Amino acid sequence: MMLGYFLNHSDHEVLSSIHLSEKLGLPHPTVSKLAKHLCKKSLLSSVQGPLGGYKLSHLCLELSIGEIIEKVEGPIALTLCAQAKPNTCQSLHVCQISEHMKLINTVFRSALMAFPFKAFLASVPSQNMQPHLEELWKTLIPQDPKQEVHPL
Repeated sequence: MMLGYFLNHSDHEVLSSIHLSEKLGLPHPTVSKLAKHLCKKSLLSSVQGPLGGYKLSHLCLELSIGEIIEKVEGPIALTLCAQAKPNTCQSLHVCQISEHMKLINTVFRSALMAFPFKAFLASVPSQNMQPHLEELWKTLIPQDPKQEVHPL
């Protein structure tokens, strides 16, 4: 939300944490801590001085939503079995859906990696997106249950 707010301002506009807190309706300590964390991850740049604050880094504009999420949160994994770390799920030995969840995670992560952060500048089409999602699903999941599934 905070990074998205920066997209509506010029590249060189510096916004204070107090301004961000007021505009986003978030507590100032939360905004301040998050801004510092985003600076450490090179997504924001800090500007010192009486007119100081934060601005969006040029790196941030080149990243995908998935890359930003992974910079801030770490690897994208919807379930423990989809994480890169082996043996993180205690139920893996009895789980019937682990492989399906890994496929869903791959699809989800691929979509986030393909979605550029700059796309938040564009408005979302008002048309119903359901037909597009159904077509995507048909390409990922075979209609014949005996047919092999190919991850992205």
